Amino acid sequence: MPKVSVIVPVYNVEKYLDRCLDSLVNQTLQEIEIIVINDSTPDQSQIIIDKYMNLYPNKVFSYIKPNGGLSDARNYGMSKMKGDYFGFVDGDDYVEYSMFEKLYERATQEEADVTTCDFYWTYPNRLQRATDGPYTNERELLTKMMPTVWNKLYKKSWFDSLDIKFPVGLRYEDSSFSIRLAPFIRKLAYVNEPLVYYVQRQDSITYTQNSKVGDMLTVFNDIFEFYQKHNLYDQYQSELEYLTLKYFLGSSFLRAAQIQDKNTRKAILKEGWDLLNKRFPTWRKNQYLLSQKDKKHLYYQYTNKSIYDALANAIYIMKVQLKK
Repeated sequence: MPKVSVIVPVYNVEKYLDRCLDSLVNQTLQEIEIIVINDSTPDQSQIIIDKYMNLYPNKVFSYIKPNGGLSDARNYGMSKMKGDYFGFVDGDDYVEYSMFEKLYERATQEEADVTTCDFYWTYPNRLQRATDGPYTNERELLTKMMPTVWNKLYKKSWFDSLDIKFPVGLRYEDSSFSIRLAPFIRKLAYVNEPLVYYVQRQDSITYTQNSKVGDMLTVFNDIFEFYQKHNLYDQYQSELEYLTLKYFLGSSFLRAAQIQDKNTRKAILKEGWDLLNKRFPTWRKNQYLLSQKDKKHLYYQYTNKSIYDALANAIYIMKVQLKK
């Protein structure tokens, strides 16, 4: 029985897959299974997968499924895992050889439901460290924890008691998964080392801004519904309010402002502004917003509809100019 299952979704990553799988088959933790999910990729990735499966028949397990996207591939992988703990590594990323041994040891020592570590934003000519811990309670998990799944280890017996999957067909699947999970985490452990290399690709989904940016609206409405269903909404309303303003005035706003189609861009920006202001009409009084005085939070606090629209227009024009 493996101690850790690692789920690797694969779609159009043949340039990166050798490096990814090499970092996993050489893990210092021996009791590990690597579950590779081929999401009907059109490239030659399966040839690479087959090579590793033949070399490591007791460690690498391959499954081919109809194309359903990243969330569907991860959900499928979770249905196949046998380890006491599990994690995710995307096919274009790679990890330190000691990653899963260190996460597993910390998880078992502290009897943690989730164990997290730092990671590197990995650019062609530089690394930038990102910190993801420590956190002291579930409110900090909601407001501060990175909504990423590939730098974490999850306890399977605990996770199996929850009704949480990745949302199929939507972007922002990590945010949906992490925000739903946070209030149920009884103990989170932290390894203060960067163990993941999160590769930044200009052709990846993250850098592709189109109508799918609007999935964030669906994701957040589903999150609100989830919290209400589990009688958690009132308890965590302030944290959900803060997350909503951060996403719809921050990362999602920046992505929406870069959408090329004018009508789509305007519609998504308007819907994001309306969701924030109708759901949380007094968001400017949010305790987490007011407690921080850096430039980003001051921008959040003093943004009105005119500033929001003007800044979105400026971001779009800047993107057009940079392409010339």
